[in-house]
Amino acid sequence: MQTWGVDVILLSPAPYYIDFRLQTPDGKIIDPSLAGAEPAIQFVSTGRVSYYRASLPMLATNVAGSHSGQWYALLRLSDKARGVDGEFMKELKSPSLPYSLLVHAYSNLEFKPIILQKSFEPGAEVVVQVALNQYDIPLEKHASIWAEIKRPDGTDVILALPETDAGRFGGSFVTSLTGVYTVRMRVQGTTLEGQTFQREQKLTAVVFPGGDKTPPPVSDDRLCRLLSCLLNEKVLDWEFIKSLEAKGINLKLLEECMKMYCRETQAHLGGEHEYTPSGAAQIAPGLDVSQLLGQPEVRKAISAIQRELKATEGTLGFAKLKEGITIRREAGKRPPGPWFDLSPEDKASSEQEHEQAGKKSDSKPIDRAKKRQKR
Repeated sequence: MQTWGVDVILLSPAPYYIDFRLQTPDGKIIDPSLAGAEPAIQFVSTGRVSYYRASLPMLATNVAGSHSGQWYALLRLSDKARGVDGEFMKELKSPSLPYSLLVHAYSNLEFKPIILQKSFEPGAEVVVQVALNQYDIPLEKHASIWAEIKRPDGTDVILALPETDAGRFGGSFVTSLTGVYTVRMRVQGTTLEGQTFQREQKLTAVVFPGGDKTPPPVSDDRLCRLLSCLLNEKVLDWEFIKSLEAKGINLKLLEECMKMYCRETQAHLGGEHEYTPSGAAQIAPGLDVSQLLGQPEVRKAISAIQRELKATEGTLGFAKLKEGITIRREAGKRPPGPWFDLSPEDKASSEQEHEQAGKKSDSKPIDRAKKRQKR
């Protein structure tokens, strides 16, 4: 295998206390000071991570010895670790310094397996294909490839993939059980230079009843939440609702229509239920309100409300009194006669009562005189 790039990464709470070096296949030592002199090597150190990033061969003066072969990462505590302070040790809560080493290698050997499914129903055929290249050229008759398949019931099956074309391999298997099939692709062979290599990659295939049915569209309840918010009692007060009902607008029926429209379909349950927002209607964080208000349904609803508001303009709210003329009175002599007088009807009624009372008073002396004459 020809490797053209490598990252050697050291993770630690204090990587600056670790002496971090690399050793080439022929025994040469690469340290941070040498990394600054070689254009193919870069060394980076931060408070939590240190790493080498290099292209191969690393050493321009030693091409053969700093390319292919077995490399080593050399780690030990540096002299700086002898003067570590006690506070750091307390925070560390350990007498040793933990670390983790990662190596990412980039090769000119490409192993590209894929899985193809024409159906997701049980009994469907799964096609496995592999492309094997080196230097972007098909690697012909240099490797053997197979697939280790774990079925949904836990049993294992080995599928050999013959070479159907130069550097191209293929095979297939039938999914007789419902569930997930885990396919571990493996290859073993030699490069054009005669070096041995191994590769592997894990893929999956899945089948289930109804797998070929078109899934329902994903529901977007933003419009329903907006309509629910607009029809909330906190937005529409009782006086406004009564004025709309007086004009023939039934808000209860409008709310029922909204519930009919805002149904959520759940394919995995085989049914649907009415949309019922939990709690008070709220606009989701990060929602683009301008985009939502630009939807045709929302614009129609807002236009209808605006038309109703315009139609009821001047009929809602408190009555306004017209401004009158202030009457000024000046204090002076009291005019003759009463300040207040009775109406003509009341005067006529009062005169009739006085006349009747006078007649009664005149009749009493006459009656008494007649009684005296009789005696």
